[in-house]
Amino acid sequence: MKKSFIAALLVFLSVTSVLVSQTTDAVSYNNAELYQNSANTYDESLVFGEILRNHNVDTLITVATGYGVEWTGNYYVVSNFSTNNFYKIRPDWSLIQALPVTGGSGLFRDMEFAKGYLWGVSVTNAIFKVDTATFAQVGSIALPSGIQARALAWDSGRNAFWVSTASFNGFMRAYDTLGVAIAGSDIPVANNVGAFYGAAYDNVSPNGPYLIIASDIANNTVANQNQVKYVRWRIATLPPVRVDSITMTIPLIANSGTAGLAHGGCDFSSTLIPNKGVIISLAQGTPDRVIVVEISDLTAITSNGTEVPSGYSLSQNFPNPFNPSTSFKFDLPKDGNIRLSVMDVLGREVSVVADEFKKAGSYTATFDASKLSSGIYFYTLTSGNFKETKKMLLVK
Repeated sequence: MKKSFIAALLVFLSVTSVLVSQTTDAVSYNNAELYQNSANTYDESLVFGEILRNHNVDTLITVATGYGVEWTGNYYVVSNFSTNNFYKIRPDWSLIQALPVTGGSGLFRDMEFAKGYLWGVSVTNAIFKVDTATFAQVGSIALPSGIQARALAWDSGRNAFWVSTASFNGFMRAYDTLGVAIAGSDIPVANNVGAFYGAAYDNVSPNGPYLIIASDIANNTVANQNQVKYVRWRIATLPPVRVDSITMTIPLIANSGTAGLAHGGCDFSSTLIPNKGVIISLAQGTPDRVIVVEISDLTAITSNGTEVPSGYSLSQNFPNPFNPSTSFKFDLPKDGNIRLSVMDVLGREVSVVADEFKKAGSYTATFDASKLSSGIYFYTLTSGNFKETKKMLLVK
């Protein structure tokens, strides 16, 4: 056995109790209703579809007439096609500031961050380029005459934009940065089985990359007025292949008209919620809402069965000591938001294993410490009023 292992193990065993002071910028989701909605229905194989956050847009933006929404990595950007403003919004859904677009139009239906700029479409034959430091329009990409681009996604693998060729209808089609169509990329609206409202590119979820299209449901009536739809297409090769779709029922929203909800723009992120691939999209209703929908679990959190535990618990990690990965088992007696984080001996947060909603049950989470140095670490599970911390030893 290595001397370093023995020394570290002796230090670990000598630690009987440690007071950890956690000083992190954990987000408080006071304005984001966190829940798992069980009323969703699926027209094909289910591989995604849990609503993780549900924000009331109307609390911040009173001119409510359709939006694009993007996540920058630090804050949301929301556009409004009836005003020439962008809105910078924190993760807890508090307003940072409203900024007018200068030098052109900001009336975007859908947006995308790419190549250091914000890009947007507004049912014209152009993709507009905006400097995110000044929110000034600094250029555009011309599309062929007759295009009415409404949905937009950046395909980093092809160095191209996916654009809807007509407002709601036509095709989703990939165009290079010179505005030239890429052969074989067409997705007819009939094959999508729903109109084109917004689009997002996912190159993180397993078996991708994917193009995700925010759409409407086939029987769009007042009877299902709080439902929207997402359709996922695999685009590793062309032509695209339709993989699956989901109809989401959104609580806390209604439509006073005679039809269901209209979608706004959408985005994909693997950084908004740790270890989750999510769609961020806007649904137009009463009130307008931005929802965050899980697509993929990027960490291995697995359910240990269907039995509901009698109380909260956090088990000792196994194996322990470990190198480089270990597992945490925990029990939740009721539905709720959880946060599972890892700290060093100074109380500094070094990793967030999970920060999400979970249904009542028993779970196992896998933690990869390949980027950390050998030593003692502490992991903490928080859910509601429950909080428990345990120590573990990483030996490399």
